[in-house]
Amino acid sequence: MAAVMGVLFVHLSLVAKRHSYVQAQAIPGLLLLVVMLDFFMADQLCSQVPMLRNLEYVVCYYMTGSYKIQDYGYCTRTEYYRDLAYVVSFLPYYWRAMQCARRWFDEGQTSHLVNLGKYVSAMLAAGARVGYEKESTMGWYCLVVVVSSAATMYQLYWDFVKDWGLLQFHSKNPWLRNELMLRRKFIYYLSMVYI
Repeated sequence: MAAVMGVLFVHLSLVAKRHSYVQAQAIPGLLLLVVMLDFFMADQLCSQVPMLRNLEYVVCYYMTGSYKIQDYGYCTRTEYYRDLAYVVSFLPYYWRAMQCARRWFDEGQTSHLVNLGKYVSAMLAAGARVGYEKESTMGWYCLVVVVSSAATMYQLYWDFVKDWGLLQFHSKNPWLRNELMLRRKFIYYLSMVYI
């Protein structure tokens, strides 16, 4: 967490002090205007973290030659793999958090900081999980359960209420947002049930 906040502070300091683009370019994230395509791509990358972790394992398994001796656990036992697993889990959320910070810096809306918290909670959950993989104690296990549960609830609330506009009690369309793209409301309700 200290590293995340430190990098965030460095980003904001460089931009606030009006350093040139070249000086601040060493730390990507807050340097360019963030548009919808950036959000979309970063959200897709965040959705692919489990796949990236599996891909990381497959690459390690074949590059180390573990497949020759059928040593399926070699990669998970090495220190480098576990550290790389954290980086692979951390970076997509970090990039998305930096986009939220940039939007907050540009627009000044606190909703962007709250959205940033969603991605910071995911980074904390990933860090707790990697910590538990390194040292499987009851303390780490409890930390993983608490941090992951809190991050999941935070993310679900944000996705349902803020991103999708669901659970709007005072809307003219019960449980939906006021403005709908489709005329038939039952399609939205069916989608909620089947998703």
